[in-house]
Amino acid sequence: MSLKVGMVDFGGWFYPLCYMNILAGMDDVEVAAGAFLADDEFMKTANYGTGRQEIVDALGITAYDSIEAMTEAEDLDAVILFGEYGRKADHIETAAACGMNVYTTKPPAVTMDQMRRIIQAGKTHGVSITVPEHTRFNTAIGEVRSRVRAGEIGKLITARVLHQHGHLTPESMPEGHWYRLPENGGPEISLGWYCSGLLQWLVDSPPVRAYAEYDNYMTPLYPHMDNGKGIVRFANGVIGSADIYFSTEVPYPTTEVELIGSEGNIVVRLFEAVRSEYTICKADGETTFRGMNSDSIYQEMKSWAAALAGQGEFEMPAEEAAEILRLCIAWKESAKTNQAVVLE
Repeated sequence: MSLKVGMVDFGGWFYPLCYMNILAGMDDVEVAAGAFLADDEFMKTANYGTGRQEIVDALGITAYDSIEAMTEAEDLDAVILFGEYGRKADHIETAAACGMNVYTTKPPAVTMDQMRRIIQAGKTHGVSITVPEHTRFNTAIGEVRSRVRAGEIGKLITARVLHQHGHLTPESMPEGHWYRLPENGGPEISLGWYCSGLLQWLVDSPPVRAYAEYDNYMTPLYPHMDNGKGIVRFANGVIGSADIYFSTEVPYPTTEVELIGSEGNIVVRLFEAVRSEYTICKADGETTFRGMNSDSIYQEMKSWAAALAGQGEFEMPAEEAAEILRLCIAWKESAKTNQAVVLE
């Protein structure tokens, strides 16, 4: 198995560099090229002053000005898409029309109409469109989900997911940065994604009603919320909740999960994707498990590459990603209207 991939849209420096480093450690994947779709000044605003040539030199790839030019010149199996959330549907449609399988960083879209276009593009052109949900590949989270599904804490009653994403500064989110633009959804979508995705994966039931409160408490320089809480009722009766923090300046878990069952409870804490612990509390006492986290993005990319080669299933196709987005949008609408939102 040998796969040749290209990268698309470098409107954020962290993800391309992160994925390039991960893929460099995979013998069966080659990153050969990149399609640069934003002008250089826009890119430098989003990338702490780093422009196109610096990225090309750092990654060692061949640069193109469009997806069409890249896919015509290179014999690619797939593309990995980064950049502005509100533009991804356009880029995915283009890549799919060029016959490319697509892996897009989250979120793939900010509206359900965009998400429907993405799903249709995959069907029309017969290509796969995959979206990540890294936490599914975390060792502790995977173990806990298996324990819950095996009935270890009885019937699941409530589930809570916390995600904290550090804090904003003028340097990390300068004026003109695309993340500030309303058409890219804000943290209500990009950070809500972590909570929505993990809740739905753990509860394994469709959401039917949602409510949220969002506000900006700590970062007046920023036009979106920086803290929020969401509630969701699932079809199986489980009550879920989400805590989203974007103003944390002290050491704190990046992810926390609390699962309350009829015969016991489980609490999981992940620290900077490096170490984790989870505790199971039952009538006969509590047990704590501690360990180092596996590299969840690496495991996810290995899974995706294997699926492309026909050696497994895609972990999260676009159709499943649509349900994660639907709940994020419902929470955002609820916070705006101060009303619960019924999901159809």
